[in-house]
Amino acid sequence: MTAPAVLLLYAVLISTVGAHRLERATWPLRSPRLGIWVWQSVTASILLAVLLVGATLALPTLPAADDLASLPHACLTALRAQYLTPGGASASSLGLVFTLVVAARLSQVLAIRYLDAGRHRLRHRHALLLVARRHERPTACRVALALSC
Repeated sequence: MTAPAVLLLYAVLISTVGAHRLERATWPLRSPRLGIWVWQSVTASILLAVLLVGATLALPTLPAADDLASLPHACLTALRAQYLTPGGASASSLGLVFTLVVAARLSQVLAIRYLDAGRHRLRHRHALLLVARRHERPTACRVALALSC
């Protein structure tokens, strides 16, 4: 039970203290591309930690096996120990539901943002076609249209 607690503590600390320090940092003004990469990495690590909290609650830890033949027995023993205890079964169910809810919400947000970006690009392209005029060189028009897509 220490792994979910450590992962949850990591997610809370990084999302509060780490975000606060990144917000006040001045180096992203000098290197904005690196700043964007750091923000995205921090966000991805927080989401991964939250997903792993649920996964570590849902799946029991397996003891180290000496050989491949004893692995199924060790797995079965760990599953029995996890699900036969009243707290283990409820923690596993809660972890599984938590992981599924977080993954579903993440998928929903990503799909909505992807569709919104496609609509925005299409609107921008239509507006550009209304005000654009042909250039003498056909390659310049193709480059301008390719950049607007």
